[in-house]
Amino acid sequence: MGTQQGSKPLFCSGSEDSTTKVCSLRRSLLSQRHWRTIGLVALATCGVMAWLGTRPGFSEYGRNTVLVFWAIFLLSLLVTLYMVLLDFRYIRMEYKIRERALFEETLGNESFRREMLQAQKEINTSEGDQGS
Repeated sequence: MGTQQGSKPLFCSGSEDSTTKVCSLRRSLLSQRHWRTIGLVALATCGVMAWLGTRPGFSEYGRNTVLVFWAIFLLSLLVTLYMVLLDFRYIRMEYKIRERALFEETLGNESFRREMLQAQKEINTSEGDQGS
């Protein structure tokens, strides 16, 4: 992921308290690369198992073996879907953090708000002078 200034990760921006919380959350989770790899491996496992499960003579292995085989397939499929959901949530969280940082740089900045109020007052006074 990108960085802001220095070596501080982009999602570790904000006040000291929120920075500590977000950065500790980031360290406690697996990285995005890890769960994407896990998802791809689980998806590949599903593909290979689906291909093997449709081969002729597969049903001759016995009922319990076939049930365990398809249970593993289903578990791999669920792991894949969970990794996709985890990735979507992570992307959404990262987007919100960047959006919040952008807000703090613009409208959240006290000097910027003062300048906007001053400009609005100047517009209002100039409109009042023209109306007279």
